Amino acid sequence: MSNTKLFTVFSFIFSLIFLISLGGLFSFDSVANNESTTEVKEVSVRVVTTLGEFTIALDNRTPEHGGNFIRRVEQGLYDNAVFQRAIPHFIIQAGDLRHDSTFEDMLLSIANDSQIPPEIHKDLFHKRGAVSMARLDNPSLFSSEVDFVVNIGKQHTDLELERHESRINDQLKFYYWLNLPDNLPILENFRQASKVGTRNQEAISDITLQFERDRDKLSDYKPYSIPSSHREIYRTIGGNPFSDRRYTVFGEVTDGMDVVIAISNVPTRDRDWPIEDIKILSMKLLQE
Repeated sequence: MSNTKLFTVFSFIFSLIFLISLGGLFSFDSVANNESTTEVKEVSVRVVTTLGEFTIALDNRTPEHGGNFIRRVEQGLYDNAVFQRAIPHFIIQAGDLRHDSTFEDMLLSIANDSQIPPEIHKDLFHKRGAVSMARLDNPSLFSSEVDFVVNIGKQHTDLELERHESRINDQLKFYYWLNLPDNLPILENFRQASKVGTRNQEAISDITLQFERDRDKLSDYKPYSIPSSHREIYRTIGGNPFSDRRYTVFGEVTDGMDVVIAISNVPTRDRDWPIEDIKILSMKLLQE
């Protein structure tokens, strides 16, 4: 294998590892063409933190995610939870219910509560202020029921957007390949190899090499292109385009983005965990 090919393979493996740091067969067409028109009541959530307040408006085109979020808020689940990731110009992530958790505890928690099927809508993307649910590197794209992410990101050049588009397609094509009927044994091996706590990097590398051998044969895969309207927002306002088509966006910060940015800028320890707890004091539903 040439050095260029090896670089491509190992770059792809690195991308898989990165996704995990951030269960079920399904159709990729159903994700790409999600046009849910299910109506849910217009709801916003006021998030009160130790650094200030911000408001999340839920989107009625993602009723499963919105409904889950509303239930969790009504249960008071997030009261006294902390933000366990704070990364400037990228994201903040909340949902840690134990203040003494480790990064590995967080991954295990997300793995255990990733039960919401994807609702990836073509018009919802990871622009600045978009709110999405966390997930691990599962080929079904199931979301966590608890951990949510507020996207900050940055402005991107056209060249950067082309690179992100290529990276998105690398991941989606890999998931598409894993979900082919003839690859069910490989899919199961990947799930087992990717389990938190028992992750088998050698097995994942072997599966990735199998995919590289089959990559050019996947003529049925339909590549994703970042829409021009999304590109304009990523160029002028900013966001995290590399998360598109792989995470469900279910809301948007409509007020208090300065507080989100303040949280992202706090000093952190290993794994981007704030040194001092930034707590969610309460969440309140604001129905229109």
